[in-house]
Amino acid sequence: QEREQARAALEAQRQRQQADALAAQQQAQREAQEARARAGREVSTDPSRSPECARSRRQLDRTAAETGQGSYDAQARLSAAQRQMELDCLGPAGYAQVERSRGQGGATYGTQDVYVPPVVVVPRHPVVVQPAVPVPRPPGTQCNV
Repeated sequence: QEREQARAALEAQRQRQQADALAAQQQAQREAQEARARAGREVSTDPSRSPECARSRRQLDRTAAETGQGSYDAQARLSAAQRQMELDCLGPAGYAQVERSRGQGGATYGTQDVYVPPVVVVPRHPVVVQPAVPVPRPPGTQCNV
């Protein structure tokens, strides 16, 4: 009778171990699947890798190559392309942070960006620098004697 009880206890312990091993294996599979799904979501939500970001970068490069340092209209187009690229590549939160830190680079009228040149402050009393006293040239010599 004791042997029968020992055998039953051993069998119950073996079944518990198998059940624990199966549960651990299923838990590991679930965690791996969740990690893969999480990684897939992280890649897809990264705005700097999106096709919109790539398109905006190409558009900014094209606009910069076409305009150079041209007129106010060209600067406005370049500024608009820059802002669109920042929005597409940084996402809404990053773009808002850039806009907050941008400062007074330009003014916005309605929905159009207008280029405003930077303000140059001229000092009240400019410092006049005296030119250096010119050094006289040495007298020329004739070498064809």
